[in-house]
Amino acid sequence: MLGLLKSSGYELPPRETDYSGLTTKEVFDKIKEFMDNANPKYEDLVFDFWQLIAEYPVSMCERKMSQTLKFLITLFYHYKVPNSRQKDKLHQELWDSVREKLNKEGLFSYEELAILFMRSKASIHDAIKAREGEIMQLVEEVNMRRHARSVAFHELVAEEKLKLLAK
Repeated sequence: MLGLLKSSGYELPPRETDYSGLTTKEVFDKIKEFMDNANPKYEDLVFDFWQLIAEYPVSMCERKMSQTLKFLITLFYHYKVPNSRQKDKLHQELWDSVREKLNKEGLFSYEELAILFMRSKASIHDAIKAREGEIMQLVEEVNMRRHARSVAFHELVAEEKLKLLAK
C-alpha cells in the first residue's frame, strides 16, 4: 500500500531513522505478535505490515500512537482509487466500475486496519476521527491532480496525432 500511495502522488511521512529508543527485541516481538495473530483470511495484510515495520518501526512498536501512525491509518482508510482516462470506451467502463466498487467499499475496514496496525478498533476509530478532515482534503487534492494529469496527457496525445496526420 505504501508503494501505491507514493505512486499515486501522496507525500508520506519520512522514513523513521532514529532508532535510539527502540531495541531489536521490540521489533522482533512486534513481528512475532503479528505473525502469531495472522489469520489466513487477511493474508494480503502481511505485505503491508512488512512495509510498515520497515519504514516506520518506531511508530509501529510504540505503545502510544504517534502522529505518523494516525496519518497513515487515516490515509489507508480514506484512500480512493483515482479517476483516470483510459485508451478506449470499454477499458474506461471497466476501470470506472472497478474504481466505483472499491471506492464504495473502501480498501480497508476498521477490522483490517486494527489487524494491520495492531491496535484496537476503538483506537483506529479515534485516529481516523483525529485526522479525517486533513486527510479527506489531501485525498481530494491528489485525485484532482492525477485526473488533471490524465486529461492533459490524453489531450497532448491527440494534439500529436493531429500534427502527425497534418505531415
